[in-house]
Amino acid sequence: MQKENILHKNKYFSAKRFLYMARVDIWNHSNSFLTAGLIAGGLYFLIGFFKGFAAGKVTEPLSFLIISLILGLFFTSSIFAGLHKSDENVSYLLIPASTEEKYLSKLLLTTLFYFIYSIAIITIVSLLVSISNWIFFRGEFVVFNPFENGILKILWAYVYFTSIYFFGSLIFKKYYFIKTSLSILGILILLGIISAVVTRIFFFNLLTAGFPLKAKWLFYDNMHIKKFFYPGDLHRSLKFFYTAGKVIFMYLVPVFLYVFSYLRLRKIEVRN
Repeated sequence: MQKENILHKNKYFSAKRFLYMARVDIWNHSNSFLTAGLIAGGLYFLIGFFKGFAAGKVTEPLSFLIISLILGLFFTSSIFAGLHKSDENVSYLLIPASTEEKYLSKLLLTTLFYFIYSIAIITIVSLLVSISNWIFFRGEFVVFNPFENGILKILWAYVYFTSIYFFGSLIFKKYYFIKTSLSILGILILLGIISAVVTRIFFFNLLTAGFPLKAKWLFYDNMHIKKFFYPGDLHRSLKFFYTAGKVIFMYLVPVFLYVFSYLRLRKIEVRN
């Protein structure tokens, strides 16, 4: 059998090409990883050391993990910056990997790989802080244990927000983080207005009535709606809308954004 050529891109996915792409991405973004680690880890060490000096107590490491993850969102927002720069665009397109391999490499780099990297940095720094505090100030010796801090919930929250900034890196050509953040703010304001209007139209009379035990007739002349509500019906309706909204915004939104990101990447590569 003829040996597979790494430049051969007819197949959608090749483990060999993917690993090559992953190495390229890690190397190209190593400065960003190093910078984020130095900022979050450096702040943790300095604050932890001086807190040990002043009070003999250990600084809570979880907040510095959050700082590192926020820096990860900033890093994610520019992960596809090369696609929007004419001097780097050609080099990116000539990388011997398929669209799927490029996409998956950057997806794993900005989510799972960066998350594990952040945990490793904070764990190592917490060990250094504890050692220094114990040696110099006879303080507490406590090493960060991510498995005791609801790490899966933090991971999901990070993956959720990463999906937004990952998509933003493909949509915006400049000021990726700022434009994506402003877009989130605008969408939240719009959703708040829509929720207020829907509540006012459909539920205002029931809410102001204080949920009486007897049935209430609702009649809206402007919409020609006549509905017979019982308190139990309202409770089930609100529970349904809450559950549906939770599923959509907490689980479906990141999936859709990652899918749209892939489609957007394919469109950009075909266009170029």
